[in-house]
Amino acid sequence: MGSKQTEINCINRVLQFTRKSKGITKQILSKLNSMELTQTESPDFVFARKSESGEIVECIGVEHFEVDQISKINGKSGKIQSLGGGYRKEVDLYQKELVERIKENALTEDETVQVSQEIYGLIAKGYENQSKATYWSFIKAFEYSLKKHLDNVENYRRKLAQTAQNVKLAFVIELHTEFTYLYLCDSRGIRKNTSGNVPIFDDMVRLLEKASKKVDFIILEMRLSLGTGNGKVIAFSTQQIRKQLNKQNIRVYKYAGEDYAFQNFESIFSDVKVNIDRIGIVEDKIALKWMKEFKMMDLDQQRALMFNAFYRAWYAKQYNMDFVTTLCVLSCLEIMSPYILSWQYDIDIKGINTTIPVFDKRMYQDYDARKKAFDEKWCKAV
Repeated sequence: MGSKQTEINCINRVLQFTRKSKGITKQILSKLNSMELTQTESPDFVFARKSESGEIVECIGVEHFEVDQISKINGKSGKIQSLGGGYRKEVDLYQKELVERIKENALTEDETVQVSQEIYGLIAKGYENQSKATYWSFIKAFEYSLKKHLDNVENYRRKLAQTAQNVKLAFVIELHTEFTYLYLCDSRGIRKNTSGNVPIFDDMVRLLEKASKKVDFIILEMRLSLGTGNGKVIAFSTQQIRKQLNKQNIRVYKYAGEDYAFQNFESIFSDVKVNIDRIGIVEDKIALKWMKEFKMMDLDQQRALMFNAFYRAWYAKQYNMDFVTTLCVLSCLEIMSPYILSWQYDIDIKGINTTIPVFDKRMYQDYDARKKAFDEKWCKAV
């Protein structure tokens, strides 16, 4: 649960998005905008429509919560804790303190160097946090927060029933993610997910479909981990979610990244430490030295994870499913797919169950030329 100000800021951004929205999202947001807003607790907000006599004839309770891709799990309690939320607060607090310091006195040269080091330290911490952001860290955090709030639905509705007879309940879910590394693959082609906002994953929709009997509306606000970038809002009723998303031309994607096989808070990288030092000024620009230390998963295990993701992407493409993947898996798909003869299933590579492709010999003859063409198309802009 975030602070009340966090909740207010989110609901204001959501309501302001009404002008940009279309279709079902616009209908739901417009309805909220037309009603009188009251701040409460459990649920966080109540939107009410009154009769001419002032009687509340309809109300929509809104419960807000955040889901952070940068999260960790407590091994003993099973509780999931947001690391991204704490980092956002730390950055916001530092910015406010720095503004106050500058207001009081101009920084000396020594103080400027000190401030620079403090900022570099925050940036380094941000990169260290991002190393913990995986597909399953997001999905598990999403599932955990959703279930926690679904468990309180009866209390929300009981309280709303004291206000009006016509009562509905909405969840506003503030999503913070770092999915800039993904590529969206659907009937419109292949493109990089430059916004970094979370695509609508099939695993997300499955979880939301379980909530359909308890909640009337879902409103997703998508933002980057630091709350920066161009946010996006999607709203829909919990009845026939996929159909409503389709009406808004919103795709539901299967995930085909290397970390899919983990299904936990694991990562290919561990013990990541980032250090940033200033070298000097080069052509009126600050030159920095980046040092990144980390432990890496065994190469054979990485290969097993990649083959798993390759198979998922290949299968999705074969059956015209929308999917997302990484650059490495996309390269396998684009370069090697035409040469696949079959797949070997249930192959154990150092504890990881994987699926391995069997290739036509011509793949090895054509590989260099196809890889060069792929690199020219996709890697220059990365």
